[in-house]
Amino acid sequence: MNKKIKIIVIVIIVLIIIILGLWISGIIPKQIAKNSAEKYLKEKFPEKQYEYEQIEWAPSFGGYDIKFKDENGKTVSFIMYGRFFPVTPTDGTNELEESNNQIESTPVYDENGQVISDLSKKDEVIETEENISIQGVVELHHNGYIYIFNGQHFGEFGFEMDEYTTANIVDKKQKCIDYLTLEEHDTSYIQEGDILICSGDLNKKGYGSNFDTKDKPIIVLKSNDYNKMKQEALTDNRKYQSVVTIGESYIESGYIYLKYTLKDDTHSDTGYNFPFAVKAYITENTIEKGKLKDGETVKVEYENLNAPLDELTIKSIEVIEKE
Repeated sequence: MNKKIKIIVIVIIVLIIIILGLWISGIIPKQIAKNSAEKYLKEKFPEKQYEYEQIEWAPSFGGYDIKFKDENGKTVSFIMYGRFFPVTPTDGTNELEESNNQIESTPVYDENGQVISDLSKKDEVIETEENISIQGVVELHHNGYIYIFNGQHFGEFGFEMDEYTTANIVDKKQKCIDYLTLEEHDTSYIQEGDILICSGDLNKKGYGSNFDTKDKPIIVLKSNDYNKMKQEALTDNRKYQSVVTIGESYIESGYIYLKYTLKDDTHSDTGYNFPFAVKAYITENTIEKGKLKDGETVKVEYENLNAPLDELTIKSIEVIEKE
């Protein structure tokens, strides 16, 4: 190979590395999402004028949350689905099309005749739970709202847990209290991945739920502290009471989701449970004792506990028989 060809090969390799870096970092996918969203708006609403505002990754929807402003100054947003090739508009487009009189809102019923979806009543409060406490994982914090999710994500897969709640919280600059240090902050202290513990009223609507803290303080468990607690639970640290159950099993695909309870009594007057999940792989070397089924309590040993929570390999797993 002569010198000229070597230079060409090196240049090509460098370009490929740069492109991959831009793709993985989200720069290229964001541009793809923006172009695809603009094309969707022009084709669907040719009479309207939309101006691009912003875009950001929304893990709870498995896509990019993109915002535009129309000629009347009204902001619209919807999701461009996909992490690396987001070309499909999804969540939010029904409301957008409805507001432009493109579709009729037809209720969806279950087999018993109960309404399970009715976009015409998406903003109507159908049930209110007063003076309750909820907790959830922060997905987004922007534009005056804090969005919490009832679980955690593994790529575009969402693992939901009953101990958490999905809701939108209005950011009113409420007082926030750090779960461990008890130091006081405002809502600027809240970031993605944090766990929030809130008291107030849960307003369930036809489409989603809003939570009113009624100006009560929000307790914040920072994501870094939460991750340390997870690691201690994985290493069987007796500081936390932890039970491991099979959340969802995909034995044929070679992995399962394991749910850990994480009961903490840092504050002696109140005990909290901050469950989390791991994606663990079963190999030909994994020692299995008992039949692995969803909901079973198990004892687990991993090959390498320093691996990310979605890349753990199971060394041995044993089903604990119920007494």
